[in-house]
Amino acid sequence: MSQAKRKYGLFTGIVLVVGTVIGCGVFIKSGAVMKVTAGSLPLSLVAWLIGGLIMVAGAFCFGVYATRVEKFNGCVDYIEYASNRTIGYYFGYFLGTLCFPIVTSNVAFVGSSYLVACFTNDKNLYDLGSWPVLLIALSLITIFFLLNYFAPKIAHRFQVSILFVKVAPIAIVVVVGLFASLINKDGGIINAFIKPATDVEGITNNFGEAIKITSFAYDGWICVAAFNAEMKDSKKTLPRAIVGGTVAVVVFYLLYFIGASAIATNQVLVETASSELDIFASVAVFQKMIPAMPIVGEIIALLLIFGSCLGSTNVMVTTISRTFIALGVRGEGFIPERMSKARGDDFTITPYLFTYGITMFFAIIWHLANRQDIPFFNYLKDMDTIVCSLVYGGYIIVYVYIIKNFKDETVLKRYIMPIISIAGSLFFIACGTGIYQLIAGQGPESLIKFGCFLALAVVVYIPGLVVFYKNHQNKVPANVI
Repeated sequence: MSQAKRKYGLFTGIVLVVGTVIGCGVFIKSGAVMKVTAGSLPLSLVAWLIGGLIMVAGAFCFGVYATRVEKFNGCVDYIEYASNRTIGYYFGYFLGTLCFPIVTSNVAFVGSSYLVACFTNDKNLYDLGSWPVLLIALSLITIFFLLNYFAPKIAHRFQVSILFVKVAPIAIVVVVGLFASLINKDGGIINAFIKPATDVEGITNNFGEAIKITSFAYDGWICVAAFNAEMKDSKKTLPRAIVGGTVAVVVFYLLYFIGASAIATNQVLVETASSELDIFASVAVFQKMIPAMPIVGEIIALLLIFGSCLGSTNVMVTTISRTFIALGVRGEGFIPERMSKARGDDFTITPYLFTYGITMFFAIIWHLANRQDIPFFNYLKDMDTIVCSLVYGGYIIVYVYIIKNFKDETVLKRYIMPIISIAGSLFFIACGTGIYQLIAGQGPESLIKFGCFLALAVVVYIPGLVVFYKNHQNKVPANVI
């Protein structure tokens, strides 16, 4: 493979982190978090802080690791270096065929549902299992794959531009939240902190569930490591981008949550989460900001969240292709010599076509999983949560390696942050596999969903196993600098 051009700087790295993590999670999970903390803003903020701490600690560890290991794709490089080439291959294959395609297609589907919701009051039409949502999601995936291959510079500029769309609703909500008492007599930041929601049917006090919700809302930060070989002075730039981007996201999330509670009040956020009409929390916030024209507030909220999902879809599309290119660099995976072949500043169409097919496959699976008339596929509704939790399980290999081998680092870098990260990863695994839900008394349904996902994963993994054992003697050692 020709050397990839080092074209991304620190700002782009931070944009990739922020642009991937800030999808729609914080905008639609506000009410859910408030609901499971018994309508308390202080408790909700603690939950968001703990979820953010898990993310920042993991990012910090990967940042420390990135100063020592460099090849092409940090996600694969780090696991390979901390274990061996076989495990590195399995992890990379898992990211490329399951994790990233599943998350990408899911974000495209959620974004499509918000766009459809702008034009109809019929919930059946913007349900994730509807045909309009499917067609728009497939179109978005196709457009971004074409854009990233034929016009990567435009795709990059789009990612930078869309960051402002992601941050805009947060900034608006924060600013308006400061003056919420002028809009809503029951609002305001002080009232948000001292007046918990009350007398709402279904309201609970389940702090563990709140941490689970917030933790998964922070997922996606590792995607920037896929661009390791394309970052200028990556040993310095990548750690700063990962840590700086994740800290920025935590600040954005906390400010948005405070502003949303100040504008809509804790009571409205909880009622929104409890509504059978599935009115999104952020819609309620923007409706409160424009009380004379609530429909305008609703459309603005839906379009802003749709734009946010576009940014996440764009960067995830590029991330998937980089994963198979990373395997190709090692002489592994499918047609490695073609996967890793450069084309000017970018790569040939082979990895884009390959990953496009995988992503479209999972887009169809998402559609079937959300169809009410096909109950068998309904067990795959949580496959995004499951696959992300398993990836965090892989990260534990890196954290343990840091503790065992980074003897010249400080206590903070060698022990404290890795231990926090290990605890967070174990929590993710417990949530994804259904163990947490079983302990929390929510029944075995999540375990059944996990079993169904494993059956799907085995089917997807079979071709990768065949290729691996056919070509395992053609591996290239990791380039550890």
